Amino acid sequence: MIGEMPVRIAVCAKVVLIVIITAVSAAAQNRPVATQRALVGEIALEFRAQDHGRLLIGLAGPERALTLDVRASDARRWADSAARLLAAPRRARARAKGAATVARVRVILEEPGAGGGSLILARVDSAATRTWVLFAADTSFAQIRQSFAQEEAAILARIVRRAATNALPPPPRKRTRPAPKTPVKTVSANPAR
Repeated sequence: MIGEMPVRIAVCAKVVLIVIITAVSAAAQNRPVATQRALVGEIALEFRAQDHGRLLIGLAGPERALTLDVRASDARRWADSAARLLAAPRRARARAKGAATVARVRVILEEPGAGGGSLILARVDSAATRTWVLFAADTSFAQIRQSFAQEEAAILARIVRRAATNALPPPPRKRTRPAPKTPVKTVSANPAR
């Protein structure tokens, strides 16, 4: 009985150590990890990957800061749409004499839910100019608005795509099964009739 006591203490210590290691690793996995930080124009951006394929986007302008919690797949689609919007060439349109036309095109990334925040990249084409505007708002109606050059808007789209791609869970690995073994047929020289 006395000889068993150190063994029991050692086993209990090992169990406690395993529980502590498991808890620490679980806590480390749930902690958001910064995947990307950038300064574009006057806006500082930080992207943090969270569990279940979510992406936390932090934006800070000269006057205020806000956060958006979006799905990483939505952020990646937003970045792809923004890249297509950036690559669109100018179209020559027939204009009526004396009439100025203004065309607005935008891509929108919204938080899930009815009252979520959003991140909008808009292109405004007027007679001689093309302007890019980033607008972000959260659920508490804090807003950030920033005008961009086309190069800055392209950098923003690449940064969001990279952060969203890093935040997505890896695709499931395909299971490769060995080819089924087929029985070998033997052919005799004199088949029975």
